[in-house]
Amino acid sequence: MFRLVNFCLLVIVQVVNSDPIPAHCWKLPPGVISPEKCCKLPEIFTNDDFEACGLGTAVDNMFRSRDCSQNICLLKRYNAMKNDNEIDKNTIIQLMDTLAENNNDYKDGIEEAKKLCVENDLPESLNLGQICKPTQVISCITGILIKNCPKWEESENCNIMKTHVKECSALMQQIGRFEIYTLLILLNILSKANGQFQFKKKPEKCYGTDELMERKCCIFPPFFKRDLARACGAIFALVFIDKEYNVTGMRRETVNTCDHWRCILNKYGILDADDVVNNEKYYTHLDKWTNLNLDFSNIMTKAKVYCKEQYRFQMPLNVCEFFDFQSCIRNYVLLDCPKIRDTQKCHEWKEFYDECREFFI
Repeated sequence: MFRLVNFCLLVIVQVVNSDPIPAHCWKLPPGVISPEKCCKLPEIFTNDDFEACGLGTAVDNMFRSRDCSQNICLLKRYNAMKNDNEIDKNTIIQLMDTLAENNNDYKDGIEEAKKLCVENDLPESLNLGQICKPTQVISCITGILIKNCPKWEESENCNIMKTHVKECSALMQQIGRFEIYTLLILLNILSKANGQFQFKKKPEKCYGTDELMERKCCIFPPFFKRDLARACGAIFALVFIDKEYNVTGMRRETVNTCDHWRCILNKYGILDADDVVNNEKYYTHLDKWTNLNLDFSNIMTKAKVYCKEQYRFQMPLNVCEFFDFQSCIRNYVLLDCPKIRDTQKCHEWKEFYDECREFFI
C-alpha cells in the first residue's frame, strides 16, 4: 500500500473562490465505515523504509506531526531529493514508472498523478506554501490513486464510497476544483482510518494496562442529564461512591445508535430539520455546562477548537455522525482532566496520560 507519512497538508486546504460545491462532497457519505479498506493501494515504500526513518510499522495512533522530515527521509532512500528542500522530479517519475510497470491496474492513475502532482506544481490557490514539497507530492499521489481505484472491494459499505468518489470527483473536475477534491478524499479517509496509513510508533511505557486506563479518576460531570439519557435508552451501572468528594461514579454503556442521539438532541433542542446538528446550539450547551463546572473552562475551550478543526470538512454533522464528534470533545477533556480524585492510583493515572497524551488524543 502507498502509505502516507504526514497529512498535515490536508487540514489547511482552503477554499478560495465561490464556485458552488455540493455539500455532500465535502465529507464522507453517512454510515461509511473504514473507507481505507475499500481499495488496496500499491506499495512504494517498504516497512524497512519506514523503520529506517523512525516511523515504525505498528498500528497505534495517527501520526499527525507537521514536521515533514520523515517524508524527506523516505525520498532520500530512493535518491529522490536533490537536497533537504528540493525534490528530484525525474527520480520520482522513474519510481512511478516502475510502480506502473508492476501494477498495471493502476497505470492510468499513476500517469494522472505524475502530471498533476510531480510534473506540474499544485495550484497556488490551494495555499500550500507552508507545507514542504515532499508532503505535498506524497499526499497528492495518494489521493489520485484512491480516486482512480481500479478495483473496489465488493460490499454495501464500499459501493457507497465508490459512488461518492466517482460522483464528486466528476463534479469537482467540471467546475475546476478537482485538485481540492483529490486532497479532500484523502483527508476524509485518513480522519476515519484505523490503521491503514502511517502511524507514530508508541513507546513501551505508553501502552499502559487495561486496569490503569479504566480507572475512574476524572471528576467529570455528565454533558446530558442522566434521567433524559435513560429515557432515550442509555444504560448506567454504579461503579463507586466517593463520599469525600461527593462523587458517584457511573459506567454508561456506549450507545452510538442514531435513534438514541436523535432522542437526546431533540430533548435539548440541538437538532435542526433533516437530522442536522446545530453546532452553535451544541456549543452553547457546552458553554452552559462549563459555567456550572468552571474548573473545566480552559480545557473545554481547547477541546471545542480542536474537535471543530478535526471535523471541519464534515460539518454540518448529521445525527448519526454526532457520536464521534461528542466522543472527540469528551476524550480531549478527559485526557487533560483538571479535577481528579486524590488517590495514589488516580495520580498514577494522571501522570500516565500527561506523559502519553499524544497517543490517545
